[in-house]
Amino acid sequence: LGPAAGPAQRRAAQDLGAFLGKIAGETFAIANVSAADRATPQIAVGFQPALRLLHNASVLNGLGAEGFVATTTAGGSIVLSGGNSSSRGELYAVYFLLEQLGVRFLATDTTVLPKALPKTLPALHERHIPSFEYRQQFSFATNQCPSQPTFNQSMDFNLRLGNNANDATSSGSPPVFPRPFLNLERGGSGGLF
Repeated sequence: LGPAAGPAQRRAAQDLGAFLGKIAGETFAIANVSAADRATPQIAVGFQPALRLLHNASVLNGLGAEGFVATTTAGGSIVLSGGNSSSRGELYAVYFLLEQLGVRFLATDTTVLPKALPKTLPALHERHIPSFEYRQQFSFATNQCPSQPTFNQSMDFNLRLGNNANDATSSGSPPVFPRPFLNLERGGSGGLF
């Protein structure tokens, strides 16, 4: 992470470390990235670490609030970053990498992990900007109300699917449809649609 990482970037790094730890049976440390570390392969999460590790940072231009880059550098590091004003880009990039490693997010309570981490990490060259500003699944599992005990699991599952909204959180008169995620570690509130 970079020293100025926000709640969503910290959450992305923590989720990555937690999933890698479950697969490998080890603990993965989260540390600040510096340009001096460029020779040491690492996984960098966030815009500032990406700037330090990428030789051509122009790939980070134009990502908007929810686009992401998941790329392998010439030095063997992996950069997982959203744009400079990203709200959820790093989260989407982390879940993209985990899927490349064999993790499958099937339901709010069902995630399939590979038996082991690969001996070498995959070479990544993904730059993704969502085609639609509003993305949602219309199913009970992905549209839990904040008062339901499985609300946080529902929001996490939405993020892992690349969604950014949940119509069950709409309320008021007239209702605002839909309201985006409510807390900053899941990207905070985006626009209203």
